[in-house]
Amino acid sequence: MISSGSDLDLVLIGNDGPNRHEVEAIIDSRKLGARVQLLHDRPNQEVWWWMRHAECFVLPSREEPFGIVLLEAAKSRILVVATRVGGIPEFLTDREDGLLCDPDNADQLFDALMLTLADREASSRRVESFYAKAAELSWEGAFDAYRRSAQLP
Repeated sequence: MISSGSDLDLVLIGNDGPNRHEVEAIIDSRKLGARVQLLHDRPNQEVWWWMRHAECFVLPSREEPFGIVLLEAAKSRILVVATRVGGIPEFLTDREDGLLCDPDNADQLFDALMLTLADREASSRRVESFYAKAAELSWEGAFDAYRRSAQLP
């Protein structure tokens, strides 16, 4: 079982936004600088490297129209925890492909992350399920489905 005092490190990757200095202040005030890396505006190749070497991918979005980064995580065969917002629940089934939690609920997010890391057997099944589902999704497939629904030749 993973405990909250584990030796896991946190890497936050994203665009440089208006809240970066606030996040840095929180990291500093809690003396987490040795355990938390804040990376922004990184090239895609570097982001892919981090995804391939991570224990788990967490997307704690408050809003997310689709969440294509989750499909990238699936293609990397990485454990996934995400929030139940926007289009995410339309393609990521809770407890089948990953774990979903409510937005702005840090306790639920933490519990989902700890469960994901503790139950490797169930988590491995979810990884393979999500990988298979993501493999079926492509721009060509989406266009073909659109063409069929619009009854185009």
